[in-house]
Amino acid sequence: MKKSVLPAALLLTITCCACQSAPSTVSDLNAATETISLSLGSVTDQTISESTATNLPVEYTEQTYTLSGNLCETFTVADQTSSYDLDTTTIISISGNNVDVTGSGVSVTGSQIVISKEGSYFINGTLEDGQIYVHADVQAKVQLILNNVSLHCSTSSPIFVDTADKVILTIPADTVNTLTDGAAYLDDAANGCIFSRSDLTINGEGTLNVTGNYNNAISCKDDLKIVSGILNLTAVNNALKGNDSVSIQNGTITIESKEDGIKVDNDLDADKGFILIVDASISITADDDCLQSPRAVVILGGNILARSFDKIVNCDGFEIGTDEYITNWI
Repeated sequence: MKKSVLPAALLLTITCCACQSAPSTVSDLNAATETISLSLGSVTDQTISESTATNLPVEYTEQTYTLSGNLCETFTVADQTSSYDLDTTTIISISGNNVDVTGSGVSVTGSQIVISKEGSYFINGTLEDGQIYVHADVQAKVQLILNNVSLHCSTSSPIFVDTADKVILTIPADTVNTLTDGAAYLDDAANGCIFSRSDLTINGEGTLNVTGNYNNAISCKDDLKIVSGILNLTAVNNALKGNDSVSIQNGTITIESKEDGIKVDNDLDADKGFILIVDASISITADDDCLQSPRAVVILGGNILARSFDKIVNCDGFEIGTDEYITNWI
């Protein structure tokens, strides 16, 4: 594996919410903030000395990791917020291809459920052959809460994010959610069982099973973040595909892919094109590369078991922590 020295100190910025309680909905996330910067020390021989903040309610804080002068990633309060208030949340109940909606921001045409407004949406039940389609304002933050759902779409992505600023996919604790697609789509508008043209975040403590029979399991055209949860991903192409970046804060992830396990494409924008893993347990079996990214692969903690028929790490830029935290699973 390539060993590189990061040319600058890694910086963790923690922003604490001024309020004492967790935000209950996506719309409550614009709280006043106080910023505290913590130096994690310089990087030498791929060793990171991390300072620890005390007396900070980490679950309510914004955490920014600066990987170099151009590359940084922020897990915002919105990214980390998996709570919701059922009194103000739209509830979508599905049985077969019948859909019942309590609340606003949703229209239903046949078995396609269209979400058009910022807010939180609590989804439960089984959709035998249909789609949840997000078409909201480009500034909208949309939280989809999956409560023991089973979603299948034979001709496209069962979850398709067309427009929004960010979609947060919340998997509540003690829930098991399963998404599958068909082997052929009607068109090439999407390329993943979960597909997003906007930033996509996954959080919560439940289980998410995703099978990509057509292409990728989870595919995002912008930044893809996983904050927490148990993810079991199978794909005929890539399991986790983020065009701009893939950042994993925590969680337990199992990947089986016929191509790359985790892949990032963007080699044009100076602040994009990286994989960041903060602390996670990840098992990858990939017919191609396990981790592929053009600018950087940075691993700060966790345990990664990797089995590849090509390269464990394929990165033209710099690598941090790949020797320390990756075990070649033979």
